[in-house]
Amino acid sequence: MSVIIGIIQKIQSFPQYVETPSGKQFKIIHIDNEKVLIETGRKPSVIKIPASALEEAPNFLRRREWVRIGAVHEISEKLSLDTFIKRFSCGTSLASYVAPLLELAEIAEIDRSRPAKIRLKGSY
Repeated sequence: MSVIIGIIQKIQSFPQYVETPSGKQFKIIHIDNEKVLIETGRKPSVIKIPASALEEAPNFLRRREWVRIGAVHEISEKLSLDTFIKRFSCGTSLASYVAPLLELAEIAEIDRSRPAKIRLKGSY
């Protein structure tokens, strides 16, 4: 099943509130086949998450156990969801938003203890 479809099926209404692994709230304000738009921060900022990043993330996580989310605006060669997602976002750190969207779609589970980690659910 498409990740985007999985997310859409879980959204009751807009905006849909979700939390990053560190507990910061953001909201999904729009979703379509090409992107998810989220709003973050006290001074609202709209961020676009390409659908391709969400659709490819399960392939990245497949055959791996826990993978560090690693979204701390770092430049690192270590294997993390953040290093993978930056390929789709021109270097913007989106992993702390992508991870909870994968969790919302029941594709992945997050270990929120530091450092936060993610893995595919066994059924996916």
